[in-house]
Amino acid sequence: MKIKNNKKIVSVVLLLIIVLTNLSQVFAINAGDTITITNLGDCNEEHLYYTRDGVRMKITTKYLAYHENGKYYPAYCVNRELPGAEIGDYSVSVEEFTKLSKSEGIWRVLVNGYPYKTAAQMGLENDYQAYICTKQAIYRIIDGESADNYSAVDEKGHAMVSAIKRLVDIGRNGTQTYVDPVITISKVNNAGVDNKDSNYISQTFYIDSDVNINDASIILNTKTAPKGTFLADTNNNKKTTFQKGEYFKILIPRSNITEKVNLQATIDGYCEAYPVLYGNANSNSVQNYALVTDPYRLSTAKFNLEYNPDGKIEINKLSSAYSEITGLEANTGLAGAKFHVKGTKTGYETTAITDAQGRILLTGLPLDTYIITELISPDYYLINKEGNTYEVDITTDGQKVVVNVKNTPVDIEVSVDKNADKTEAQGNEIVNYTIDNIKNLSNVKLDNFTLVDDLPKEVRIRKVETGTYNHDLKYSLTYNTNKRTNIVLQSNLSTKVNNVVDFTNLELASDEYVTSYSLNFGTVGVAFQNTTAMKVETMVIEGLADKTEFVNNVKVSGTYLEESTEDEDDVPVEVYENILKIKKVSKEYNQYTDKEAGTAINATFELLNENKEYVSTLNVKASEEFIYKYLETGKQFYLKEISTDDYYVISDELIPFMFEENGQVIELVVENDNVNLVVDVEKEGPTQAEAGEVIQYEFNNVGNFSNTAVSNFIWGDKLPRQVRIQSIETGTWNEELTYKVQYITNRNTNWKTISEEYSTKENYSIDVSSESLNLPEGEYVKEFRFIFGEVKEGFQEVENPKVNAKVNEGLANNKIFVNDTYVTATYVETELKAEDDAHTIVYKKVDIDKDLLPKTGIDD
Repeated sequence: MKIKNNKKIVSVVLLLIIVLTNLSQVFAINAGDTITITNLGDCNEEHLYYTRDGVRMKITTKYLAYHENGKYYPAYCVNRELPGAEIGDYSVSVEEFTKLSKSEGIWRVLVNGYPYKTAAQMGLENDYQAYICTKQAIYRIIDGESADNYSAVDEKGHAMVSAIKRLVDIGRNGTQTYVDPVITISKVNNAGVDNKDSNYISQTFYIDSDVNINDASIILNTKTAPKGTFLADTNNNKKTTFQKGEYFKILIPRSNITEKVNLQATIDGYCEAYPVLYGNANSNSVQNYALVTDPYRLSTAKFNLEYNPDGKIEINKLSSAYSEITGLEANTGLAGAKFHVKGTKTGYETTAITDAQGRILLTGLPLDTYIITELISPDYYLINKEGNTYEVDITTDGQKVVVNVKNTPVDIEVSVDKNADKTEAQGNEIVNYTIDNIKNLSNVKLDNFTLVDDLPKEVRIRKVETGTYNHDLKYSLTYNTNKRTNIVLQSNLSTKVNNVVDFTNLELASDEYVTSYSLNFGTVGVAFQNTTAMKVETMVIEGLADKTEFVNNVKVSGTYLEESTEDEDDVPVEVYENILKIKKVSKEYNQYTDKEAGTAINATFELLNENKEYVSTLNVKASEEFIYKYLETGKQFYLKEISTDDYYVISDELIPFMFEENGQVIELVVENDNVNLVVDVEKEGPTQAEAGEVIQYEFNNVGNFSNTAVSNFIWGDKLPRQVRIQSIETGTWNEELTYKVQYITNRNTNWKTISEEYSTKENYSIDVSSESLNLPEGEYVKEFRFIFGEVKEGFQEVENPKVNAKVNEGLANNKIFVNDTYVTATYVETELKAEDDAHTIVYKKVDIDKDLLPKTGIDD
């Protein structure tokens, strides 16, 4: 009775699966989901035997499934040797079926098995039998065993054996493969004027898929579709539902297109997919599953229609009246007019020239407000006084706007301006000229358009920047000298390049100079002009008389037919001189040179600019007045003394000066201090010492205390014969140098070098004992010296140098010995020296018997 109840429950569940499958096709599981495999009970369809290894077994089957969106889907185990959900429900992770071995064969079994095929389609009586046969076929695909191992228990079993064998054959030998359920939309043509109704823009599309599709619905995004847009078949009949292999159109009224169209649309359709997924138990102790779901899956594709609406502008250039020059009547079209057309929003921009009929037709223009500017009128005609700019609107697709522009006849005129960057200048000073407003103010082209710059004889041209111009032309630059004329310096220059022409490298005779140069443009059009100014660099020659004046003249000319026109400009500049006088003198009486205070001496200075950068070297001689001209007004300069006569101190201070106004004379008297030559050394040692005792000498104020550098700086120490030197602590010094240490002995007066690589920044301990120096018995160091070479003013020790020496044994009590130290140096021909010594008396300690000492009256 219990078995019957279970069967009834299973029957109800299976019926529910069938009904829901027909009613709802869109609910499905997907990779990444987690589902629970459930045992729905025995199938109770025991009609099959299976024989393995000679043993025949009756097949019994549990119906396993998972529940999704209100219904159950069958699940097929793929690990028959492991227990499954028949022993209890558990969850599996849904993954792509390709992860399972032999996945294609299993997929073919499931596509041709239950539930994608009904029991009737499989030749069976019910869904239980269909489930069992599908499950058994999957086993045989996985393990490769023969389907002939099945036999029937009864008549129902014969049908089931046939179904299993057919499914196994399909799984192993079939050619079906899984196809992604994708709908594709292809654009047949570009969006454009419709071929059946020119009031519309349309685009044709084609629907396709590799699988069967039920009715596909197309939805237009109304936010992106202009008013009146609709879907239709190829005959413009409205329609929204289409089939695979069908063409359709999207139509948009042109009158409603007021901006770029980017219409977004979506197509939805149910594609026949027969998906199979893999249920991963994530455990090696229970079964994994092959999972089926809805055979149809909803597929969505997005597509769009893009269209740039456009219109036309027609410009007609007309003569406003009869022309005496051309002979054309009023309202005749004029060729050669140049217009600039620019959209204010879209960025569209072009220039165009009227054809022989005086017409410009611009097509394919985006919807916009356009500014039409007449740039150049035809020869012999003027641009209207009312203006040359026109504004028109293209607001809808296909619109055409006509603009008529009339011109009237003219006169000729040119212009030029010249300026200098200063009104006063002196010898060697740079005068920069600017030439601007180089224009053809005529309303016609001019021939022989030429700029001539006449240079005054008081300047020498160095460089010309030709400027740039608004018309793309080629031109030449020629020049004249005081000895030659019409020399070509540059040809084929471009008006679009600011050419830099160097005149400093011209091969000229010693007394030859450039007197003028010309820019020869040839024929220029209306409104020809410079876009950047010309710049001319000149240098004033030396030796000009103060307060005189020179004038630069520039001229622009051109011709039209038999007429010529000219404009010129003059720039005057006045001459001045800035003069610097320098005198170098002794500040006080000099004992070394025997020169009194105020005596002129020699010196060399570096002239520095405001940034203290080198400009020039000035050699001031005691025997003559020093004059330096042509330094710039208003800029700070400095003198830096770099050398002077011997026995005078070079000043380390910069001497500032500035010309406050043009034509100023500055007289500088520079005084020099005398040299003060002083070197020194001090020595300290013990006043008494015992025989055999190690004593230490310490040296202070070893240095150059002159106010100038000295050469051959040597510090040395002469040791008394009553001691033997043990070591030297070199001390450290305030100037970074390397020095060497030398010594002589009682038997060898040739100086020997211990090392030449001692650094003044390190305090070394040098072992100079006889043993360390490998001196023979009886030989010892009697003098050492440090050779520093040239040292700066103020050079001296930082850490005091020290000498450790051992008093000889056997010296008499009260014996006095003397240690002498010295410093020597040279300055030019003057020898410098300082000395010091230390006296030490030898004493002997006497042991006294305590008992012989007088009593103090205190009892110990």
